[in-house]
Amino acid sequence: MKIWHLTRTIHGGAGQYALRLSNALCSAGCQSAVLAAEGTEGDGIKRLNRVDSPVRRFAARGFRSLSHRISFAPFHSLRGPELYQSSESIGAGDVVHLHGMTGWIGVAGLSRLIPHGARFFWTAHDLWMLSGGCVVYRGCDEFQRDCYGCPILRPPWKWMARQELQVKQSFMEKYQIHPIANSQWMADRIRESSLFKHLDNIPIIPPIVDDAYLSEGISDLRQEMGIPAGRLVISLGARSIDDKFKGIPQFLELLSRTKELAGSLTVLVFGPGNIDVPGNLDVRLLGSLSDPQQLAKVYRTSNVYVSPSQMETFGMTLVEAQACGTPVICFSVGGTPEAVRDGETGWLTPCGDFQALMERLRLLLKDLPKLTATGENARRWSRAMFCGNTVASRQNAIYSNRGSSKFHG
Repeated sequence: MKIWHLTRTIHGGAGQYALRLSNALCSAGCQSAVLAAEGTEGDGIKRLNRVDSPVRRFAARGFRSLSHRISFAPFHSLRGPELYQSSESIGAGDVVHLHGMTGWIGVAGLSRLIPHGARFFWTAHDLWMLSGGCVVYRGCDEFQRDCYGCPILRPPWKWMARQELQVKQSFMEKYQIHPIANSQWMADRIRESSLFKHLDNIPIIPPIVDDAYLSEGISDLRQEMGIPAGRLVISLGARSIDDKFKGIPQFLELLSRTKELAGSLTVLVFGPGNIDVPGNLDVRLLGSLSDPQQLAKVYRTSNVYVSPSQMETFGMTLVEAQACGTPVICFSVGGTPEAVRDGETGWLTPCGDFQALMERLRLLLKDLPKLTATGENARRWSRAMFCGNTVASRQNAIYSNRGSSKFHG
């Protein structure tokens, strides 16, 4: 039996989750590899190659374009016509584990790629697995019923969400999908959904912290970046720093108006995207960082890691920062209370209350001994909870049908 983790790219939370889990399973003696549609092969990653005809590719572009035009927010379908193949075939007795499936492959592509008899698992990294097409949870609970009258679709296209949910239901039934959650919060949403409402036991497998974040010898970047010794440093990051739900531009704007902090901080921001930076702030835009060793240096350089994100199903960057000994401040939303021990490894503030977030930051930066002690607690806790051996053992037990759940229809 071989384990195949399917994802669009290894960049971003879902891709890193898949890659670290696959590598940890290999270290535990399993055969495991990641199949990714974007990027290069190597280090446990195999490339999925598009094999569409020109006509089919044109149809796929038109279909995905329509999905974007008919909605007010990100909307993705599982009905895309894209086709892929791998350099190594998936066997009938293999395990197929899905991650980060939004907007790149549909039922047609999965059916062509995966033989009958393979066992299917799907980790929910966001709400899309359960919904009629939306990705980010905004308080709409129509996924618990039928997604009829979807609020993010423009008239007269609202019916598409209900049809999309029916397509997912048929797919789940055909392949007997075993759902997995990355947090207790996500497990609760799975149980509430119309697709999995008959399941009681939803396995929870949190992300793995890469060994680079647990290294004893992480160096900082102050000298390399010309940051004066003793200057306070905070960091922020996201898969897309201009994503309004990640809250980074809004946080920086408020920081620029907080006179006590604006002139005394250096802010390190990592992730792709373009944002306007207030002129009175020392902000270093680091771009997309995928190397864990480089990211570990960013976290280590920071006195505090700040996450103003208004929706996280878990919060991988929160755990990474804590593993480096850097305490975190974030909104209490989704799965973040599971990624941070409030008052012990970091601090939670009410979701969307940027003023409370800024006030917490202001007070903590006045108490550096407290930040240091909290960072040490965070490091010990992260090492115990999110190391590869521990998580891989739990996941392997689920593959072996011990403590797993699957679709019952």
